[in-house]
Amino acid sequence: MSDTEGYLYRFSWDKRVHEESPWPQTYLRQPDCLAYLENVVKAYDLEKDMEFGTTVVSADWNDTTSLWTVGTRDARSLTCRYLVTALGLLATAHIPKLEGSELFQGEVYHTAAWPSTFDFSSKRVGVIGNGSTGVQVITELSKTSKHLTSFQRHPQFCTPNRDGPVTPELREYVSKNWDAIWEKVFTSTFGFGFDEATESIWDVSEEERERRFELAWQRGGAFHLVYGTFNDLAQDVSANKLLCAFIHSKIRETVKDPEKARKLCPTDLHVRRPVNDAGFYEAFNQDNVDLVLLSETPLESMTANGILTADGTEHKLDVVIYATGFEAVEGSYNRISINGRGGTTLKDAWGSIPRSYLGMMVPQFPNLFMVLGPSGPFANLPPAIEVEVNFLTDMIKQADGKTIEAEADAMNSWVALCNSISAGLILSKVDSWIFGANVGKTGTVQFFLGGISAYVGHLKEIAGKGYAGIKIM
Repeated sequence: MSDTEGYLYRFSWDKRVHEESPWPQTYLRQPDCLAYLENVVKAYDLEKDMEFGTTVVSADWNDTTSLWTVGTRDARSLTCRYLVTALGLLATAHIPKLEGSELFQGEVYHTAAWPSTFDFSSKRVGVIGNGSTGVQVITELSKTSKHLTSFQRHPQFCTPNRDGPVTPELREYVSKNWDAIWEKVFTSTFGFGFDEATESIWDVSEEERERRFELAWQRGGAFHLVYGTFNDLAQDVSANKLLCAFIHSKIRETVKDPEKARKLCPTDLHVRRPVNDAGFYEAFNQDNVDLVLLSETPLESMTANGILTADGTEHKLDVVIYATGFEAVEGSYNRISINGRGGTTLKDAWGSIPRSYLGMMVPQFPNLFMVLGPSGPFANLPPAIEVEVNFLTDMIKQADGKTIEAEADAMNSWVALCNSISAGLILSKVDSWIFGANVGKTGTVQFFLGGISAYVGHLKEIAGKGYAGIKIM
């Protein structure tokens, strides 16, 4: 399920295709996204330019011809002047190496490779992880599994999304205000379409603070709760603790078992990626749902019959589901051998910290462009993708066949800006996949956290200066 309301989880540039692809619920499911994209492909006759079932294994730059040679798994070679990669920000699944995993005799899945059909009605299911996807999986499987055990390392701050059928009135409003809605998206911080807060939490009374939190809770939407109520919840530790206390009270109010409620209350600040839910906390009121808090009772190993925890308990399972996220941003690039000038590999160029200029270009890799590469914007992804693609399209047109390459100093300055913005946010004080912590990285700022509006401003300024920081030759 998307965490963006359906009419904003699509492209801004074609209202007609939007109206021909009505979204049934407030938030989209995978079939809704697929149907919309299929309609876009059909409307613009794009399928003739697509090739499916093809795995790219290498890309090599030739300084003499100024061309890229792309190699495929079936031993074909294709050449191009400009190579645009859209490999996906969250596409390479992260599966932790657990001792004894080879011993387990049951079924094993990762949420990124979900089976098209399954039946867990007679099975004991263990879910490892509870990020955005894990929360959704736990919520849904709690309804159909014989028994479900949630193994959580970091309890999440979850906010009800209040998902429901889309009303005719909303459809009419969106159609009538399409341009204005998208103008607000591109001039906002996160691109979620709501009015972002401009007032400090310290400028209102305690009663007003709680009223706004409650209104946001009832409205639904995790990003709205954090960024639509007050403007300093992500920067001010004391302000953030007040939001934490509010959500703790909601958890204790919802979860009837005091011990389960205690385990579900996060002890960190509310600075990780906001998580929507559709009944997550309520699921733990069911007799068939248990919780293991791994910070108190660590996971020791897998066994033939399930999972062994440090207290000596063997949790017997028929199914283990890894909801352990992705090797974000760089993971998909690590699966392809990408070689730039002088045979420099992209992996070597990045070392332990992936980085780029504007999230799109890396020095020594001319004419290679990334959509949602490292150091790109952290925001609602469809508008972020649009902004990057528009910039790249205009630049390639102006280059008119010339070679395009980012300058090292420009990239270093951009990365320094990303680091500076991150340092001003309390988000940088906790481990998060946003910094690569889930795959063992530390101190890695993988995003421009200044917001989509500021990002657009930087791109316009750079383009207006003849693509400053970029050599076109």
